[in-house]
Amino acid sequence: KAILHKELGAMTDNTSMGSYIELTADIVSAYVSKFGAVERHAGAGVVVGGAGFVGSNLALALLREGVERLVIVDNLLSSYPANIPVDPRVEFVYGSIADQRILNRLPDQVDFVFHLACYHGNQS
Repeated sequence: KAILHKELGAMTDNTSMGSYIELTADIVSAYVSKFGAVERHAGAGVVVGGAGFVGSNLALALLREGVERLVIVDNLLSSYPANIPVDPRVEFVYGSIADQRILNRLPDQVDFVFHLACYHGNQS
């Protein structure tokens, strides 16, 4: 929320979560349109941190744009399983991207990767 305030300067502390979701979807759509990630890479992709707020909205946008296969990697330490899109094109891999066993489970060939994983908030 604070990052959105700093970067966009367009919202107040009283903004509803629904507004943030709509704004995030708009930001993701603009990013995909600007950089053409899906147009150039309509095949298989990976979203690391894809069960978080931004990652899950990115995943939804990629699915809307027609990605053929999407692997979401997340350890769920600061995200929620309910954020993972329910779609036959989605494969969820539970764990840390820093774990070699998780890396070994990823497809050998992918067309794009978005790395959005991070620790935030009070994780103790």
